[in-house]
Amino acid sequence: MRKYIALLACFGLFSCSSIGYISMDSLYPSELSFPPDVKSVGVVDNTVNHDTLLTVGITLGMLEGNGKIMARQLANNIADGDYFSEVILCDSSIRAGLPADSDFKLPQEKVQELASDLNVDMLVTVDGVGIKTWQDIQVFWDTPGPVEVISGEVSSVISIYVPSRKEPMHVALGAQDTMYWGLNDSRLTEKKIVEEASLHAASLPMKYLIPQWKTEDRFYYSGGNVDMRDAAVYVQENNWTEAFHLWKRVYDSSNPKSKKRMRAALNLALYYEMQSNITEALKYAEEAMALAKPGSLDKKLITLYHVRTLSDKSLKIQKLDLQMQRFK
Repeated sequence: MRKYIALLACFGLFSCSSIGYISMDSLYPSELSFPPDVKSVGVVDNTVNHDTLLTVGITLGMLEGNGKIMARQLANNIADGDYFSEVILCDSSIRAGLPADSDFKLPQEKVQELASDLNVDMLVTVDGVGIKTWQDIQVFWDTPGPVEVISGEVSSVISIYVPSRKEPMHVALGAQDTMYWGLNDSRLTEKKIVEEASLHAASLPMKYLIPQWKTEDRFYYSGGNVDMRDAAVYVQENNWTEAFHLWKRVYDSSNPKSKKRMRAALNLALYYEMQSNITEALKYAEEAMALAKPGSLDKKLITLYHVRTLSDKSLKIQKLDLQMQRFK
């Protein structure tokens, strides 16, 4: 990502007025796929909770997150995704009172019992919420200088079970992220850190469970002639049909080996990507790359920003189509 930003900044030094930028939301498949007959999901707290949190002061080092908070928020997150028809929460820890190092893997008999009690097709268990904190100094884009913070590495572990299977579908799926709290916040306590970290932990395994929307940045050529400039206005007005007609006119009327045709081809690739027609988008992006001068910034940008992105997106859309079969 840093390379991409540097390229855009460098390109802007030469031709800021001929480049436009947009953001677009794209739906990507989850990392895991589930049988289409899995319609309902039960979310179960499978952690060993210890209520020994400080309401005054902060202990740095390893903290145990709150599985009940994470399970409740994870159930909300899954329900908000509208991918499964029903989400049921069991936030009473099924390992309450057991030693912290006890085995969290559920035997099939227990899975079948829980699935029957909750009347669900699949179980997602919250097996662990870990928090590692330390005092740190960070620089953020919206602060004038270095800031003293408590940094926290937040990790979550889940497992996935289908009652008809002897073995879990997936065990101990981990994910982690880093959070920050202002050290000078007089309201900051260990309890607050654990609660906020446990809420955030629920977002980490979502990439495994349901398709995810991602916001992506795209560039397009906005100058060179009247049609390209007018098309840029249509893009800003979200009128992609009129922009397409102008780009296509430039493309059809240009010398087949010209820079003008290259730029129009790149813009047409963007149009087709916006229409979710990745096959056509790839065709035009590849032509634009072939027409770009070797070693030029155009060549680097098109290769990095579109062709690689579109090729990867093409494979992911195939997987997404299979995951969305449950709605057909």
